[in-house]
Formats: sequence, structure tokens, C-alpha cells
Amino acid sequence: MDKRKKHLLMGIGTAALVLALSTFWLFEDAWAPLSSTPYPISASKFHSWEEVFAAPAPIGLQTWQAGSVHMDRRMLFEGRPEAKAMPEPMAPIPVLVHWLRHGQHGEFLIDTGFDQSFSQGIDGNYGRLMRLLNRLMNIKNSVAEGQDIAAWLARSGANPHTVFLTHLHPDHTAGISALPGLPFVFAIGENTFLSRATVGNHLRGARLQTLDFSQGQPMPPLGQAMDLLGDGSLWAVSTAGHTPDHVSYLVNAMSGPKLLIGDACHFGWAFDHGLAPVGVGEEGNAEAVASLEKLQAFKQAYPQVELIFGHELPARTAWGE
Repeated sequence: MDKRKKHLLMGIGTAALVLALSTFWLFEDAWAPLSSTPYPISASKFHSWEEVFAAPAPIGLQTWQAGSVHMDRRMLFEGRPEAKAMPEPMAPIPVLVHWLRHGQHGEFLIDTGFDQSFSQGIDGNYGRLMRLLNRLMNIKNSVAEGQDIAAWLARSGANPHTVFLTHLHPDHTAGISALPGLPFVFAIGENTFLSRATVGNHLRGARLQTLDFSQGQPMPPLGQAMDLLGDGSLWAVSTAGHTPDHVSYLVNAMSGPKLLIGDACHFGWAFDHGLAPVGVGEEGNAEAVASLEKLQAFKQAYPQVELIFGHELPARTAWGE
């Protein structure tokens, strides 16, 4: 073998080694599957949304803004032509947390927002992969003074005992560090390599429980659903697409039902224009479209339900029990 071939092979081998080591370093948190236990679900006495809405429960809801994402909103739709008409595409995107208080079952959170680390830098406690992606796409994150999840909990006197997650994206899990010891519940299909790489170490060492929608019940015009507390007050609804096992949550309060859509639809404008969020690959995109169509059909069938989108503060942020 002549020297040029030898040097070429050595160069290729060195480059391959550097690439392998860099990949391992960048995806450090993704290699090991998350350890979890099933969230306990009992059979529901309700079999339709008519039955559910006829029996509202003593559950209240507050929605908090716990951070902002600064980016071109149209990027969330991967440059689809319909997104060009979106109003105020450069407006900061609010990061939401929902605080639920139940008369018998106590307090819960849905999603976590940002912790205080986002007041110190644009990437806060994000992992390596998300830091790189944020820089490549010029995405910045922030949390105003008194807006982080710990500040909200202290100011509100909240004492949640369980946190339900819509999906495993870091803007929905970054506040976990401020919630030590609590169980975090998400759908079992979210435990993928890409999801773990995306959230970094947010879930490392946390108590994790999972929802398995194959054990749920059909609740048309939506898909599989689970009666989380057994009294019809809080439902997990499968809205896969944006992520493999995304969850929306329905709160059946005395003040009227609310559907926390999560990122199955980021904004009201997208809902009104039938613009589904981007999923993972062609299958994910197709599931996202199907989930949005079910949500639209649900709203048409039950116009009394208030919709709360994944990244849009509602006109009212508090509802009584």
C-alpha cells in the first residue's frame, strides 16, 4: 500500500472516530431508555362526552406563562406555504404551565415551563443537542423575573403532587429541576431515542409513570382516552403526531369543560386554518393532521368546550372549581 492510500485511510478512520465520539457525546442522554412504571388507571363509568359533561367535577384551573421562546413561528410548520399568512410571526411564543386543583384529589400540574436557569442564559438547562439546534436555527429562550415555575408555585401557594406532561419536548420539561420528588406522567410511546436526546437530562433520576392508550377507551370524535382520576374530572386524550404519543388533557370543571390541546395545535390561528404541527417523518405528519381533524370535529360537536392551545395564553387564565 503506497503512502497516499495509507494516509487517506488513516484520515478516514480518524474522521470516523471523531464523528462517532461526537455523536455519542451529543446524544449522551438518549442511549438508555427511561425507566418508568404504569400510571394506575381504573375503568371509567363514563362512555361518551355527553355523559362526562353532564357530571362536572370540583376542579379548577389556572394557566401560567413560565417563559418565552423567541423564533419565527412559521418554522414550526416547516415552511408550509399556508404559514406565510400567519399574523405576527416574530412575536415571542409563551411557554405554558397549567395548575389544577381538585376538591378531593389535590393539585396537579400539566407541563412544567422553564426553571430559573433561563434567566441566566438563552439555553437555560437545555442539553447539548438542543443547545446546538437553537444556535443553528437562531432560537432564543428567556424567562422574566418571577415567571419561572418555582416563582409561580411560591406566589400561588401551589403544592402539586403529580405532573402530567403533554409530550417530551424540552420547553415542556425544563422546569422539572424545580419539582424534585414528584412523579412525572407521560404516554409510553414518548420514550424514544429522539425524545430522550431532545429533553437531555431533564428526566434523569425522576420518578416516571406512563400512560398506555391501548388500555384506554374510545371517546369519539376524539381517539383513545383515559379517565385519570376516575370521576370524569380529568381526561388524557391521545393526540399523536407532533410527537409519537402526544397527549391532550380535558378538564371537566363546574365552570365548563376546557381542552388543553398542547402542541397538537400550537396556536388558535393554526386551528382555524387547519394547519397541523410538524411531526416526525411522513407518518408523524399524517398522524398530526388526523389528530387536528379530530380536535376540530370535537369542537364542532361540543362548542361549549374552551380550547387552550399549546403556546397561546387564553383570554382567561383562571377558572374556579
